[in-house]
Amino acid sequence: MADRLTHFPASGPRRWRFGRRIAALEQRVAGLACELRTARLVVGGPDGTERIVAEVREGTAELVVGLGDRTPRRSGVVLFASPAGPGTDAGTGLQVWAEGDQRAEVASWSGPIGWRTGLFLDRAPPATPDEPMPTGRRDGPV
Repeated sequence: MADRLTHFPASGPRRWRFGRRIAALEQRVAGLACELRTARLVVGGPDGTERIVAEVREGTAELVVGLGDRTPRRSGVVLFASPAGPGTDAGTGLQVWAEGDQRAEVASWSGPIGWRTGLFLDRAPPATPDEPMPTGRRDGPV
């Protein structure tokens, strides 16, 4: 115990540097209670499957809540928000997926005459089951 204390003198410049470093570390740890920044946030189930995934993919913010099945034909819901881009309108919405097929979507999107809202039921899914429908491609409201 005495050997460890000799590395950090009771006073002097080394003691002050150590104290500043500890204070800075404590401040960063306290800040984690207010905000956490990451590119992808995953909440896994007890078996290691991804149950909740929050991320921004190709400019679209997504929150995916799934059943946790390990098959490529997943089931769950996707909440998304996408800014306008080349050839696409800004849009927000909620999608329902069952066994890899998009079954429903409630969405609002911007366009030349303002924002529109639509309900889409039993449509063909996008290229992959976990990819949201691009906001610029619409079959029209039901």
